[in-house]
Amino acid sequence: MSGLVAIGHGIYLLATEDFRWSKKVKAYLLALLAGWLTFLPWLSVFLIDKPHKKVGLSFFPEGLLSSVKHWVGILSRIFFDFNVTTAASPQFLIPLKILGLLLLLLTGYSIYFLYRHAAQRVWLFILVLILVIPVALIPKGSLSATIPPRYLLPSYLGIQISVSYLITIQITSSSANLKKQKLWQIVAIALVLLGIASCGMNSSAKTWWNKQSSFCYFQAARVINQAYNPLAIGEANGRRVDSALGNIVSLSYLLDPKVKLLLVVEPNVPQIPDGFSDVFLVTPSQGLRYKIERTSPWQLEPVIKYNKPIRGSTICLWKLIPKVSLPPTQLRQLSLQSPTKFNVKLM
Repeated sequence: MSGLVAIGHGIYLLATEDFRWSKKVKAYLLALLAGWLTFLPWLSVFLIDKPHKKVGLSFFPEGLLSSVKHWVGILSRIFFDFNVTTAASPQFLIPLKILGLLLLLLTGYSIYFLYRHAAQRVWLFILVLILVIPVALIPKGSLSATIPPRYLLPSYLGIQISVSYLITIQITSSSANLKKQKLWQIVAIALVLLGIASCGMNSSAKTWWNKQSSFCYFQAARVINQAYNPLAIGEANGRRVDSALGNIVSLSYLLDPKVKLLLVVEPNVPQIPDGFSDVFLVTPSQGLRYKIERTSPWQLEPVIKYNKPIRGSTICLWKLIPKVSLPPTQLRQLSLQSPTKFNVKLM
């Protein structure tokens, strides 16, 4: 997405320079080249690594109506965010949807006002900042998709600048009457208060709507901490896009000191040490689940089911139980002789 922003800056520069080769265009291209060279090591790792190819945007099957609701929600969260999901009660959702539609109208009017009253170099820059990423997604049909909010930060910034310009001009303009100025002062105060309330809720919340897998971690930690002498097993692989290691690290901050962690790297199957009352498996891959069930003396029992898949499964916490009633020493002898090298407690 950063590349799209750079392309947008290039379009803006070419438009303001009347599509002529100039010193500014030359300086921009040199700066762009320097930027690409700086990030070349990171880009090479990203392009070579395979897991990122499996990740795509999540599309809404309902079509246009669901897409409109999604984008209204995105625009409203630019100004306020009360951690509301579609699972919230209608009594709470309906007022927020109405407020979201009002903010959508405010955003549209602010862009129109900016176009009519600001200089071309000003409104063109802000318009490119807002539209470059959404327009780039149109050919792929991605406007009906769930886009991570961080990818739309340039658009958020452009919209906030546009609305700020509108409110500032309406309040400070000498030609505006007193009632009109008071109205826009109320709008400005309302937006500031909504932002403060959102920040207050965010600072005290344990997790947020865009970190939905965290809801599973709190439930998993509660179950694991209730066990007498538990062992939690997680995978140490899964860099970048596949969040296996990140899942177990995030969970570790919620676990009691009595909980021990065992990290396994595929294709190894964990060799379970003796002395634990309960053994749990945290967000395992499909391959690891298959190997444990097929080649070890343990079977998996679902513990916590989540409403969205995490690493290919809606079960985010499993419990390992023996397939047969054998003493722990015999169970250990039946395990595969390929223990992991990682047996650490993450604090």
